[in-house]
Amino acid sequence: MLKKNLTNRINYFNQKKSPKILVQRADRLGDLVLALPVIESLKVHYKNCQIYLLCSDRNVQLIEHCPDISGYFVFNIHKHPSNKEKNQLIDMIRNHSFDLYVCLWSEPFYQTLGKKANIPLTFGAYRSLLSYYYFTHVISMHWDNPLTHEAEFNLNCLAPLKLSYKQPKKLILLKQPPLDPPLNVSSTKKTILFFCN
Repeated sequence: MLKKNLTNRINYFNQKKSPKILVQRADRLGDLVLALPVIESLKVHYKNCQIYLLCSDRNVQLIEHCPDISGYFVFNIHKHPSNKEKNQLIDMIRNHSFDLYVCLWSEPFYQTLGKKANIPLTFGAYRSLLSYYYFTHVISMHWDNPLTHEAEFNLNCLAPLKLSYKQPKKLILLKQPPLDPPLNVSSTKKTILFFCN
């Protein structure tokens, strides 16, 4: 009965014309960079979806002008917020009526967030037996496999949707000013550009 109910939730989500999705990667900059393929995959498969990101002050600048993001919340669990601040975040997220919560960092508070905010579908990696209580869909991760890239672990969190995705090829993030001098990009050679801070 429970399995059928979860299948119905996925089917209902897939039938929505403009699903509202909250993706959480509220830790560091590099972790968010490796989570960007999740956002791209969701946008490719759900063209009219609204994707919101829960991030931290450590990585928010990466997505402030990202065209695939409808909005974002900044919350800093590393600054030890009070229970009042946590409850304010839960209330704010509940008021947005999200259809799906994708928890890419299984920090204990973030693991509980989707359930506490009454989001009907919640995906996240197995952390403990409590994961089955907080997530509607728990994803087993093979952390011990050194050949699995962190970006793949993040994409695995979308497994319940059964998306047929390839490795993302583009990441359009920031509206940058023109480079001075202009970057000479050849059409015959691959160009890799690294932004370092």
